[in-house]
Amino acid sequence: MDKQHATQLLGIIAQQEADLVVPSFTAADAYAIGTRIREKASAAGRNVVISISKGDDLLFFHAMDSIKPINRNWLQRKIRTSRMYCCSSFAVGLRQICSGSSFADSGLDPLQYAGVGGCFPVVTAACGFVGTIAVSGMEQQEDHQAAVDAISDYFAIPTVSVLPCFN
Repeated sequence: MDKQHATQLLGIIAQQEADLVVPSFTAADAYAIGTRIREKASAAGRNVVISISKGDDLLFFHAMDSIKPINRNWLQRKIRTSRMYCCSSFAVGLRQICSGSSFADSGLDPLQYAGVGGCFPVVTAACGFVGTIAVSGMEQQEDHQAAVDAISDYFAIPTVSVLPCFN
């Protein structure tokens, strides 16, 4: 991906992150959101692994039958990245493309972190960054947008999509 495309996507993701600040986030919310992601992926014939957490608490986890260990590895790397930077794992990777930097430049093990799409921050109006919604198993932009769409739909907060940038 070139810097111009990365910059365009960063603008869209910044808008998504600004739009999708939710009033609160509970275990019931995590279950409903995780179930929506699973149902949409299943209806589209896609296999994913989904993890939703609040702080250190895992509130929802589901791996579809054909998910492979590599998908779980990617999922954990995306989650570490989002937690480290308190933003979308996709945004972190795009910033690296724009700046020419890497995790190694920051002293982070690139085998433990991934700047690719699929983990989106859960941010509440009162507390800020409180958790993550992570998806792995599709193309990075689809993983990212699956998390975004689930939050947007569940909380009825409209936002933009990254997917038109990949068509």
